[in-house]
Amino acid sequence: MARNNQSAIHNTLDSLPLPAYVFDRKARRFVAANELFCKLVGYSADELKSLPWPRILAFPDEDLAAVEQLLAAPVAEVAVIFRGRHKDGRVITASVKYREMKFVGDDGEVSDAFFSVVSSVEGEEGAPVSKLFGDD
Repeated sequence: MARNNQSAIHNTLDSLPLPAYVFDRKARRFVAANELFCKLVGYSADELKSLPWPRILAFPDEDLAAVEQLLAAPVAEVAVIFRGRHKDGRVITASVKYREMKFVGDDGEVSDAFFSVVSSVEGEEGAPVSKLFGDD
C-alpha cells in the first residue's frame, strides 16, 4: 500500500505544469517534489527529503512562529506567500496553495501532509516565473 501511495503522489506531481511538492506536517520534511520545484529551489528531490526544513525558509525569525502555526493547525486549504531560499542563497517569494492530505509513509504509517502547488514566483530581483524554472 505504501508503494502505491508514493507512486500516486509522484505521478500526480510529475503531471503538474507548475512547481509542486508534498510536505509531511508532523515530521517537518519533504516527501516528494516535482522537477519544476526542484529547479526552482536548486535542490534535487532526494536532497529535499533529507534537508532540515528550516534551511529552505527565508522568513525573519519573528515569522517562524506563524509558519509553525500553519503546520500545526488543521487546514483544508490555504493560500500563502512563502519566502524560500534557493540552494545558491537567493531568496524566492512565491504564492503557494496548500491543501491538506493524508499519505502512507514508507513505514506504513498514515501521516498528515500538505500537497502544495506554487502558483506564482518572484525572485529576489523580481524575476519572472519563466526565468526561475522555465526553459533557458
